Amino acid sequence: LLLWHHAPVTLSHSRTTDLKSDVQAADIIVAAVGLAQMVKKDWVIPGAVVIDCGSNSIKDETKDSGSWLVGDVDYE
Repeated sequence: LLLWHHAPVTLSHSRTTDLKSDVQAADIIVAAVGLAQMVKKDWVIPGAVVIDCGSNSIKDETKDSGSWLVGDVDYE
């Protein structure tokens, strides 16, 4: 859809050489890599829109279920 409106689009993935740099240059980030908290908070520029499509379970002994659900972006 963004391409239809002539917006510049950069496609990156988990093996992109300098993923941090790509993310820091983005105004809109759609994270759908499938790796828990891969995109770090300090990679995201102020004012950027982040759409986190990730759904990952990580171990957490403090939870009754033994895990908790996180996205692909680490917001903390």
